[in-house]
Amino acid sequence: MSLVVHRNFAQNQFIYFAYSKPVDATRTTVAVARARSGQFTAGREGHLSSATTCAAR
Repeated sequence: MSLVVHRNFAQNQFIYFAYSKPVDATRTTVAVARARSGQFTAGREGHLSSATTCAAR
């Protein structure tokens, strides 16, 4: 997982994170999500995009 704060974090409180997400039993994708600091609810995803899937290792 990677985590980065928005360049205007002091004003908007946005946090962006990228993580590996399973597509099925043999494939994964990289998902990117955004949350507002202090307002992220575990288990609720707010995807911005997903990369091309690849075979799991």
